[in-house]
Amino acid sequence: EALENERSEMRDKLEEQERRLKKLEDPVEELTSFRVKHLLLT
Repeated sequence: EALENERSEMRDKLEEQERRLKKLEDPVEELTSFRVKHLLLT
């Protein structure tokens, strides 16, 4: 039982980290694509 709880906690933490990374990635991607478009237009 204790092992199961620890495993699910670890999984939750990993999922949370992945969500945070995705949140961070999105604006970075938007910024880079914006810069690329800007460079292509000018």
